[in-house]
Amino acid sequence: MKWITRLFTRKGEKMAQVKNYSEKDVAFITEQYTKSPTRETVEMLAEKLGKNTRSIIAKLSREGVYV
Repeated sequence: MKWITRLFTRKGEKMAQVKNYSEKDVAFITEQYTKSPTRETVEMLAEKLGKNTRSIIAKLSREGVYV
């Protein structure tokens, strides 16, 4: 990945981060999952947000709420 960064950035510049989840999305998924921490909730969130279940689980884990 470093070689791609070097192709598109000048030395010393930082590349912009692309966010997969907005703050609103994060609040929504954590609230919904906290209310009902089930696999069905994860699947519903994935469908609603157009993500796969592994992505939702990973985000919930990073937020410290996935059980």
